[in-house]
Amino acid sequence: MATQFNTIFQTISICPTIVIEPMTFDCKIDIVFIIERYNLRCTKRFLAEMMDNITVSSDGIRVGLVTFDSGAYTQFRLTTYISSESVRNAIESIAETNRTDHLVDKGLIEARDNVFTGSRGDRTTASNHYVFIVGPFESYPEAVVKDIRSSGSNYIYAINIGNQYQKEYQKAVDSCGDYTKYTNVDSYENLINIKEDIIKKITSCQSVNITTPDCPLDICINDVVVPNKTQCPESITPTTLVSPSCQLDIVFIIERSETSQHEKYVFLKAFFSNIARQLDRFYANLSSIESDVISAITSCPVPQPVPTTDGSLMFADVYEAISFSTSTISTKIPDHLPIGSFVMLLEPDGADYAEIVNYTVIQHSSYPTSTDYFSVGVNSGQITVAKKFVKARDNSNYAFLIEAKDSCNTTATATVSIQTQNMPSEILDMPNIISITEETDSNTVLYNTNVEDPTGDNVCCSLEGTAPKTNNFVVNGSGSGFRVLYSIMSSDKPAFSYRTYNSYIVKLCCDDNEDKSTGVIIVNIKKPNKTTTYEPPEWFMLSIGISCAPIFIMADMACLVLIQTMFIIN
Repeated sequence: MATQFNTIFQTISICPTIVIEPMTFDCKIDIVFIIERYNLRCTKRFLAEMMDNITVSSDGIRVGLVTFDSGAYTQFRLTTYISSESVRNAIESIAETNRTDHLVDKGLIEARDNVFTGSRGDRTTASNHYVFIVGPFESYPEAVVKDIRSSGSNYIYAINIGNQYQKEYQKAVDSCGDYTKYTNVDSYENLINIKEDIIKKITSCQSVNITTPDCPLDICINDVVVPNKTQCPESITPTTLVSPSCQLDIVFIIERSETSQHEKYVFLKAFFSNIARQLDRFYANLSSIESDVISAITSCPVPQPVPTTDGSLMFADVYEAISFSTSTISTKIPDHLPIGSFVMLLEPDGADYAEIVNYTVIQHSSYPTSTDYFSVGVNSGQITVAKKFVKARDNSNYAFLIEAKDSCNTTATATVSIQTQNMPSEILDMPNIISITEETDSNTVLYNTNVEDPTGDNVCCSLEGTAPKTNNFVVNGSGSGFRVLYSIMSSDKPAFSYRTYNSYIVKLCCDDNEDKSTGVIIVNIKKPNKTTTYEPPEWFMLSIGISCAPIFIMADMACLVLIQTMFIIN
């Protein structure tokens, strides 16, 4: 059928010359690694060793890096370093944090808005490769990923630690059944085992400056890829023009029998969609409805094989009305989230691939002010924070109604219930391990740690206990408010002994009057490394004198005998 495209098209419309602008390819690549600031030891080793195999230069491959936890931070941009060695050194110098937040969407947004921009070194002649590495996550990246992928020169590569979120990540990263840009590894330690595979993926040349031709070469409809089947003619020679007053009613008739294979049906839809695109070239009055025609064709449900009684396959319509799986969608979030933070993603059932779903927020009668605190993406369904929350102890419950409408104007309504909660204080510099000597003086500062309450409550910390029990330690704080410096110190009369106890576990308890958190530090006692002088007992010298007395007496007697013999004459 593809070879007959010109004949069919000229039969039903008037065809001037069409010039197809070819896609261009280039091997300049801008790569930004987006990594969580947790368990960085393995991740840094993985990235650093990758730099041994990736040649970084100013006109070839360039590398930037973004880290994220509860927020996102640009560690270095694409133009900061122009050699593999300097990039490796920069990676190895990144400090780790003990925060366990995994807001991956924050990292993607930071890379999109603050790294992949022309003013900060992004090249229009290079493809943009987003490479994010993450274990568990608390934010859903699909909406951000779709926005990034909407530009033709942006490509997303995901490395997921563990398999708990494999389905969700694939949904966000995959494009029409293309699973090559998603990689799963069972642990951070095994990242190094997939180094060569990842290097091959992220350094492969991708298309740059994509323009959508009138007749796309690769078509994705209802999550099925149809590559290179719709042959785009280099030119179509116009035939005799019909009278401008001539009106045409065109009906496309597509076979839907048991002999129609799934892929062939998808191809037919793509083929007639291209004809609809071409019609707009010749009939200006169709421009306002061309998109509607194409949308109607491409959203026509793909027939799925259904077994019949005689064992043959029959293709049936699979349109599914949009709906929510539950009447109430609930979630819990911290009450200190800043404006713009991700809350949740609405995912109604029955939404087809690439189908546009419109979301409308409706005020809940019991929670009339809740709509002030949240924003819902009209088409993305992503809920974000729109206004700073009051503290959870004052008001923790919010609710509003959401109405979703699909392309067939079918609607579904659900109640979104969001509960905010106070978060305990964060002891930023624990756990940790320190070592001290037996001679440590009294009232000596052994370790300092910052304690911060994310909600802004006042913090108070105290010594919860030690193991083994001892009176060698005390805790002192300086300052007040939601961020306080606390010191673990030696007591007034410390008695550290390596032989008695060579290690202590010291627990710090912090309280914001609602929740408690505990920090742990291990204090090791260093083994003494000194020589001691032997001091004999008091009787030692007396015993030596007494034992020597007979010797002296015998010596004296010998001398007298000698003198008498030699010098005294009888």
